[in-house]
Amino acid sequence: MTKADVSVIIPCYRCAGTIERCVQSVMNQTLLPKEIILVSDASDDQSENILIELQSSYGSSFIKIIKFDTNQGPASARNAGWDLSESRFVAFLDADDVWHTDKIQIQYSIMLADNLIDVSSHSTSNQGFDAYTDCVESHIENVYFKQMLLKNSMPTRSVMLKRNINFRFEHGLYYAEDYRLWLDILSEGLNVIHINCILARSFKNDYGDNGLSSNLSNMESGVQSIYLDLYKNGKLSLGCYLIILIYSKFKFLMRVLLVQLGLFKNLVISLATNNIK
Repeated sequence: MTKADVSVIIPCYRCAGTIERCVQSVMNQTLLPKEIILVSDASDDQSENILIELQSSYGSSFIKIIKFDTNQGPASARNAGWDLSESRFVAFLDADDVWHTDKIQIQYSIMLADNLIDVSSHSTSNQGFDAYTDCVESHIENVYFKQMLLKNSMPTRSVMLKRNINFRFEHGLYYAEDYRLWLDILSEGLNVIHINCILARSFKNDYGDNGLSSNLSNMESGVQSIYLDLYKNGKLSLGCYLIILIYSKFKFLMRVLLVQLGLFKNLVISLATNNIK
């Protein structure tokens, strides 16, 4: 069977309840990748046993496992898989997310057709998949550095990139590690595109649910440190740095408010339900 020259990298930490669903979404692809690399990040649940079972089911030449003795975080896990990869392209997927069946077929074909594209992403959803059959050239747009400063429009589950680009996630970083990498890549002038088709799904909100993204304060600290580094390295002017700092703080406060409103709404629903009973 023809396979895409793509390595799929999946960090695995406390993912016993989701990793099989995640891997199955890769196995259901209309165009399979060359390999799947599962990085076991020292989980304290049954995750590692499930990874071994998956490898046994699909073969060690197709599913490869990297094992960390101590927890190192998603950035280091993705880097380890990236370094082990033997494919022309690398695609990232989190253990609690899934892909549309045509994700690799569409994204790989676009990158293969234009060698100038270094990195690509696509739209994602936390509710399900929309129609994707009209994913054509008109749905492809360039992504720019200043645009990315305002919003991280590239969830890691959507990204496919050339394996040999001279960039990596920052080792040991737990918060906003993907955002830092995308800004580093864009600030150096690499060609990044976005495909306006929903080809991946998350089963939780980007903010406020369980997981690393639930810690809004640490996330914001990570983002602020990125902006400071960009300013110190001459990638941002003082004026731009101050503006984006204020804008980021405003977004942070809005997210906190929305999370609190969501919690309040859930509490009201719970109380109403209990009263009915």
